[in-house]
Amino acid sequence: MEDGDKYPLGDKDIPKEGEFRSHGWVKTINSIPGIITLAIAACFIVAVILYLIIQINLNSKVEDKNTNLFKYIIDYFSLNKEEEDKTRPARIIVFLVLATGLVLIVFYNINKMRDRPRISVTLVDNYMSPTIQLCPRLESSIEYAVYTEKINDVFKEETTIDSLPNLTSYDPIYKPDYLTTCYLFNYTSLPRPKKDVGMFYAFIFNQTTYVDVFIGDDKNTDWSLSIPESKGYGDVGSQTILSYGLIFYTETRYIELDKSHIHRGFQCSALTYDLSGFNETRIGIHVPKQVITQVEEPALELADAFGNIGGYISICGLFAFLFGEYGIVTYFSKKGKESDDKGIDGKDAV
Repeated sequence: MEDGDKYPLGDKDIPKEGEFRSHGWVKTINSIPGIITLAIAACFIVAVILYLIIQINLNSKVEDKNTNLFKYIIDYFSLNKEEEDKTRPARIIVFLVLATGLVLIVFYNINKMRDRPRISVTLVDNYMSPTIQLCPRLESSIEYAVYTEKINDVFKEETTIDSLPNLTSYDPIYKPDYLTTCYLFNYTSLPRPKKDVGMFYAFIFNQTTYVDVFIGDDKNTDWSLSIPESKGYGDVGSQTILSYGLIFYTETRYIELDKSHIHRGFQCSALTYDLSGFNETRIGIHVPKQVITQVEEPALELADAFGNIGGYISICGLFAFLFGEYGIVTYFSKKGKESDDKGIDGKDAV
């Protein structure tokens, strides 16, 4: 079972904001496994190059020839001009085409990894509380601020307002347009919803009045404005309640590729009732169990890039299989040449 402390964004594949795995370049190279793979690949390439250099130097000393890496490749693929071989032009053309293609496909994959992120949409469990601001139209104070995990517990006969846990932490914000004080309940002070349960907050004001309710993300929202506005991609949800209302909101999240910056958007709907005879205003806010999340992902990950390049290298391997020193085409070409030489020698003998 996923833990809200370890995976606050609802999915273990979505790293927390600011941690090492949340960096865009780390996601692109497939995190820790990708770093290990790159290290192994780098060591392998260095080892192969060193091995070739050592072998070429040893062969040069043994055969007393001035051999370098370029000449070694020429000899390996039988591209030297000294030997009469009808397949040499084809080998040269194919070799150049494949070498150019390898450079281009490596460049394409590296450039693609830096391209615009892909967007994936997923439904995740909700472990994040909203930030709630309550702005009464008349000077009114909160008598009760409580919460419970299940909304239907509020309607049970044995449930009383005094039996529910209290919400005691809030910030008063005076707004001139309201001529009264608004109450801001920060998401860090509100109990978080739990897996498959959600959460329900209830507020009671000491007189009947219109109350504007704003639900948003504290990190990117200016709550001092008459109508709070978000600075990011998300929107602040709003709903006006008179006397009695139950607010149900839906939340969407947008998570950036680099550092997993979160942008939260809220949309509200409500069930309202006229209970003005009670001379109080009751507001309930239901927190959803799950939220729709849009996640930026790398346009191309390292594993996919390796797959593309590896597939192309396998094609290059086919060239070596056909035209290499011990390739099929090279073998039959040399065999045909030997037959021609024997035929010429036989005619000379006659």
